[in-house]
Parts: sequence; C-alpha cells; structure tokens
Amino acid sequence: MLSSIALAQDIHYAQVHREGLHLNPALVGVISSDIKSSVVVRNQWASVPVDYLTGNAEIHAKLIEGKGVLSGGILLQYDEAGDAQLSQAKIDAIVGYNLKIANGFYLSAAFQAGYGNRSFNPANLKFDSQFNGDVFDPSLSTEETFDRTRFSFFDLSTGLNLHTQRKGVLGFYTSGNTGVSVHHLNRPEQQFLGDKDSNLDIRITAYSYHHIVINQLLDGYIAVLNSIQGESTELLLGTGARFHFSRKANLEQHLGLYLYYRWGDAVIPAVSYRKAVWEFGLSYDWNISDFAVATNGRGGPEFYVTHTFTKVKPVLKPKSCPVF
Repeated sequence: MLSSIALAQDIHYAQVHREGLHLNPALVGVISSDIKSSVVVRNQWASVPVDYLTGNAEIHAKLIEGKGVLSGGILLQYDEAGDAQLSQAKIDAIVGYNLKIANGFYLSAAFQAGYGNRSFNPANLKFDSQFNGDVFDPSLSTEETFDRTRFSFFDLSTGLNLHTQRKGVLGFYTSGNTGVSVHHLNRPEQQFLGDKDSNLDIRITAYSYHHIVINQLLDGYIAVLNSIQGESTELLLGTGARFHFSRKANLEQHLGLYLYYRWGDAVIPAVSYRKAVWEFGLSYDWNISDFAVATNGRGGPEFYVTHTFTKVKPVLKPKSCPVF
C-alpha cells in the first residue's frame, strides 16, 4: 500500500564544502593543488534497525593547462541500508573545463558518466508464512520468489560552478564556490520487478559556500544548499570559522569549527583539522525531526579525509654559479 506514495532521494552528506564531485561534477579540478583525493564515510540512524552506511572516494587532477584548464576525475560511491542490505555501488568518470572569465572569477563546466549496480539480499528478511502460529520458524518456506535481486544502470550528470578567489585582508585569499548541478539526466530505470517503469528522478542542486578572511588568524564561513529531487527537497544552512596556525603554502595548518542546520531534520556540529597536505573532518547529525522519537536524536556521524599533491614547478631561468 505504501509503495504508491513512498518518496526517496539520493545519498547526501552534511559538510557542503567537502562533498566535492558528489555535489557537482563541475568542481573537478577546482583545486589549488594539481591532484586531490578524498574519502567520506557516513553512518546514519544506527540506533534504529534501518541504518544507512554511505561512502564515497574520489580523485581528480588538472590534466592540460592552457588558456583554460582541462581536468578529469573518478568518483566511487557506495550505499547500504536495512536488513535486506539494499545497496548501490557506482563509478563515475568526470571531465571538466575551467576558464578564467575575469580577475578572480573562474567558470567551470563538466560532464559525468557513470555505471551503477543496485542489489538486495532477501536472506535476512522475515515473512508471515514463516510464523507457525506461535513463533518465527526460519526453516519454513518464505513462499516468495525473487527472480531479480540486482540490476545495473547507466547515469549521466552535468554541472556549472563559479569559483571566486580574491585577495582580502593582508593579502590572504578569500575564496568560495557557487554552482548548480543536474544529476540523472537520462533518468535511469530503478526497479527489481522487471514489469514496471520506475525511473530515477532528476536531482537539481544549487549551492554557495565561502571562506572569508577576517584577519591573519581567522576566516569566517557561510554555506547554503538547496536540493530538489522529485517531491523530495533538502535545505541546508551552515556557518563557522577557521583558526589559522600557519598560512604558508603547502604548510597550511588550521582548525575549523562549523554548525549546519538541515531544515526540519537535524542540527549538525562539525570540526576539521588541516596540516600541510592532509585534512580531516568529523560531523554528527543530531536529529530533531519527528523521527527523533525512534532515534533519540542520534542521527549519525560523518567522517572525511583529504590529501592534496602539488607538482614541483620547473625553474624558468636557471641560475649559473661561477666555478672558482
């Protein structure tokens, strides 16, 4: 009965500025380094028997630099939920181009193509035919036939992003990203029955997040994200600050403290720490929706780690030393 009115949406994360290629393929190559890799893991609602384990890993790099920058990346995603282990594994290839359109403004566009697989395992499910009148008996037949417990699909997405980078207080850079992404352009089919049409809704996400230099030691942070997929919507607001111990290139060290609010759903405190080419972050969803009756507020943690790599630039004018 519920299947005709049930709503669903894509996997999502709490820390907007660390979603990376999952947020928008147009963020490929929008990095101060040459190569960037990251991993994000999220465990949601572990306090109730419908928990979600979600994660993604990505790597992207600047490939060809000329008037603009051609970049490429790979995104791996995995999600698993419930007793039936309903899961999705997906790999995406991304190609994007970044062009300077004005002093401090860089516009990028990208295209993403992916291949995914969805599956479930009925072995852990219980059916009414397995109750013998007094207790549950797993040896009894389920009287169910599952002809299809997995399927594969192709997925196409695209996006635009405007990156801003301008000198602020004491010559330090204020930076941010504003963009829009459109996922599932081809609306891939998502069903196990094989006799019904059930296509994945297009997801449109608009966002803007910025780190603003306040003084030599402090940056402010603001973020907003709005995502629409079918009849599901998500509005996320964020604010925070970064406290710098060092701003030297490749030796940057700072501590970040953030607070997000997912409208009508959760309050999300977050902390991050960066030292040189490594950065780590942790957030926790404190559930405030009606579902808090079941979760007691325990939404779940989200953890990420990123690593950047910068090539050594060649010396343009070699210096000669006289021999004595």
